[in-house]
Amino acid sequence: QAAMIAAIDADRQRKGPVGTGQAYDAYKSFCARCRMQPISGRAFADLLTELDMYSLIRARVISRGRYGRTREIVLDLPEDVISKIQDVIFINFNLGDSAVAEGARGRSH
Repeated sequence: QAAMIAAIDADRQRKGPVGTGQAYDAYKSFCARCRMQPISGRAFADLLTELDMYSLIRARVISRGRYGRTREIVLDLPEDVISKIQDVIFINFNLGDSAVAEGARGRSH
């Protein structure tokens, strides 16, 4: 769930395809807000692969030559579905009524 909300937050901030690095940064900031210990970047990439398998996101591998590879993350879900997913995740992390949830929602619109 934290990986999904990170993909949503990164997409909202970027307004287009997001790289794995930007999504991982959003994930780490979400973990800090929830006082959770973040997982490693490689484990986070595995979670993105799972979200791609479930068709919640679309993540395709982009080769950058000698600069390595990254995944380009795109949300293909309708806006109302994304906001419902966001609401459920905030409720699950007990952020439903807090200023943290309101701040994240304010950035999303």
